[in-house]
Amino acid sequence: FSKSLQAIQPMMDRIGVRCIVCNTNYMAFTDSRIILQSFNAMVLSPALILGGLFSAFYIPSSYRFNDFFRNGSHLMMDHLLATETMETTHEGSHLKRTEKTRVISNWSETYSTLRVCALRTGYDQDTGSVQNCCRCEKCIRTMMSLELHGGLQNYTVFPSKVRKHHIWLCNYWYKGVRLFAQEIISDAFKARRYGIMIDFCVAIIVSSLV
Repeated sequence: FSKSLQAIQPMMDRIGVRCIVCNTNYMAFTDSRIILQSFNAMVLSPALILGGLFSAFYIPSSYRFNDFFRNGSHLMMDHLLATETMETTHEGSHLKRTEKTRVISNWSETYSTLRVCALRTGYDQDTGSVQNCCRCEKCIRTMMSLELHGGLQNYTVFPSKVRKHHIWLCNYWYKGVRLFAQEIISDAFKARRYGIMIDFCVAIIVSSLV
């Protein structure tokens, strides 16, 4: 984490944003089975504790309004986690994840700072670039979204290429991540990138069998 922060700090300084790091003991009394249904409490708690210092707290939404299902962050519920002086709002809930990735790909500051990895994230001291694992489901879907929009070659944060079998091994048993895979399938079909479309279809089928 400290190395990733070191990578993004120059960018934060240039755009005039202060990064405040918060620690939590939430994981000490929960586990992976519960966190999928409650993780937004961990995201919101620092703002609620310091509610008098903020008038608004923005959550980068994972899903769109028409993608309703029970999850640890919910568009219809999170706004209730507020105070008399602080409003909670989902930002970008009208966009698909692939559309958000396309927007980000136009921001050159992210080419060496984008951190999406769910497993392990490194830091290249020579280039000053974040290094994602390129193998976890989050890395692969981000890389393929960037590939569909022609932006992957600009990023130094993905040092390894994705092969077909890496996509096939992604686990889409959970509806939340399966929605992201389906978005990529739709975008790949529209872009006539049928190879990518078929690879994610295979991954969804394999996930349903294991």
